[in-house]
Amino acid sequence: MKITVTNQEAETFVKSAFENFPEASQGSALQCVGWKYDEFIFKFVDEETGEKYTVTLPMAVKAFKKVLKAIGDKKLFIGVDMADILDDGQWDCIGFDALAQMAVFGEVIYG
Repeated sequence: MKITVTNQEAETFVKSAFENFPEASQGSALQCVGWKYDEFIFKFVDEETGEKYTVTLPMAVKAFKKVLKAIGDKKLFIGVDMADILDDGQWDCIGFDALAQMAVFGEVIYG
């Protein structure tokens, strides 16, 4: 199943979703340790390696589309009904973690 969103839908979603960081990253492999909401700059630390990463809006939009593709290809399950995929209030830490990992690594490598 292919899940298609416009660039505007993806941007609107990630802007709203990333407002949930750092709370959404608690217990995740990537911990959000810094943010500038107005500039859409989010800093993450990989708990496994100590490496630091920065996520920007273009990275987050690309990551969201990759998450949707992985879900559509049945390679990723985040527990969100497809009717609610654009409602970040339906996402939990699993989905947010997948989104952050996709933005940083281009894939979900933890969990």
